Amino acid sequence: MGSLHNMNKEQFVHFIKMHIRDEASAGLIQKLEKPPGRKPRAKLVAQSKWFNNLDSKDKEMVSQIIHESIDEALFGLLSVLDGVSAIDEKPGSEWKLIYKNKDQEKLLNDIETESLHDLYNDLTLED
Repeated sequence: MGSLHNMNKEQFVHFIKMHIRDEASAGLIQKLEKPPGRKPRAKLVAQSKWFNNLDSKDKEMVSQIIHESIDEALFGLLSVLDGVSAIDEKPGSEWKLIYKNKDQEKLLNDIETESLHDLYNDLTLED
């Protein structure tokens, strides 16, 4: 997928999917299977007991629902960054997502090119 030293919007969206969505989903499933810590929260223990009593088909359905939930949240966030969903009603306001390193500065949510939320949607529809 290329180096993060030369980040573009496609790489950014791929990074979001792999390192936020996929890791969060896998981490949550692991917590459901075996709550971490010496004294896990009672709510998580109850959820774990319920989850571990499901058959494999139902566990897979829960996993898919977790993916969908994370996708909805990230799609909404990227839509805000793209300026298609407003959380700030002030006229003329905009979000700027800039990737900057010692060699470059790049606007990742440039509205003149493909939007982040569309790239994310395309990437996650493949799953």
